Amino acid sequence: MDRSRIVALLREIAALLELHGGNKFKVRAFSRGARALEATREPIEKLIDEKRLTDLPGIGIALAKQIEELHKTGTSELLVTLRQGLPSGVLELSQIGGIGLHALRLLSEELGISSIDDLRAAAEAGRLRDVKGFGAKKEA
Repeated sequence: MDRSRIVALLREIAALLELHGGNKFKVRAFSRGARALEATREPIEKLIDEKRLTDLPGIGIALAKQIEELHKTGTSELLVTLRQGLPSGVLELSQIGGIGLHALRLLSEELGISSIDDLRAAAEAGRLRDVKGFGAKKEA
């Protein structure tokens, strides 16, 4: 698997961890690791073969193992577990501007929103303003 795809999957893991209400330090670690991997000019295969992933800033042993697993298999146990725990469509919702991952988690938990259609229906019904951090302006 190429570097850009691994970077994208690390960012997805960070987003999924945040959506699940995971440890904020772990979320940041995956985000930092994605940036470090993206910034290095060294071929990822060389870093893995020479066991030098942890030489990159922000990449520790656990994250290096995740990167190796992603590189070898195209996925990881953690990624699969995190994806299974979410309703389909929630990641699609994260692409909407103005709605952060924390807000998505609240919408999912409090209103059962798991798709763009669910979000549209809740906004049209005036239910979004009942969620902490949402008002009439954001609902509009």
